[in-house]
Amino acid sequence: VSTMYDSDTFKSSVRSLVCSDFVGEVVIVEDGYDQTSKCDLFCEELGISYLKCAPEEVGVGLQINKAMALLQDNVDIVMWVHNDVLWPDCWFGQLQRAWDAVHDINRVGVLNLSFVEPHPSLRGDPIFREEFITGNYSDLLWAVTYPGADLLVEVRNHPDPNQLFGLGRCRYRDSAANLQFMAGALSPACSFPVKLWKEMGGFDPSLSMIFDSQLHHHCFENRKWNLWIRNTPLIHFQGLDTLVHSDSDYLKGFQ
Repeated sequence: VSTMYDSDTFKSSVRSLVCSDFVGEVVIVEDGYDQTSKCDLFCEELGISYLKCAPEEVGVGLQINKAMALLQDNVDIVMWVHNDVLWPDCWFGQLQRAWDAVHDINRVGVLNLSFVEPHPSLRGDPIFREEFITGNYSDLLWAVTYPGADLLVEVRNHPDPNQLFGLGRCRYRDSAANLQFMAGALSPACSFPVKLWKEMGGFDPSLSMIFDSQLHHHCFENRKWNLWIRNTPLIHFQGLDTLVHSDSDYLKGFQ
């Protein structure tokens, strides 16, 4: 889990992850924008691993590289997760079944978890924010998916409940006019094999953002699929817990 701050959004997200059916190891990697550690005490309270980056260590790709160094040799699949996702109680078994179905064919590079993303106007809504912070997943999901409520900006899930895999819906991929601006298309919770990360030689530490383009490029070159699975959807709050990147950051990633 990459983060910059120990915000209430971040804390609620991590608590919901720890309290779900997930049985793996959680590693929090705090960005190096500030030399002061923000999340160490919270991680100690939950009994999860914590890494603090140095001031010059900025960017998600570098953070993932540092977290990978902590993994045990028997770890096969890793996940990169946003710090503003509310997790349902049960989702991990669904991801396990998906990887069991495709792992041995060695043709899949990334499995994305499906999610719903409430409209940006709700970010400042005090009721919505309070429900997220208290971890009230069921009520939030009901509210944002209620027919006719028009509170969703994105739904990434396969409409057929009998399909384990399917194409995710995205405002970039669904619109030819917006396709030119797409840097990548990863879920706020995506998983990939450790083997793939090693084949890449890790992520380029000079990329402060859009590291996902490197992941997509590697999969494209090696003919590996980037798939979405049908799962109990995550709720992506898309909080304001990150700094604004400059145009030069975007340009470097595209280059």
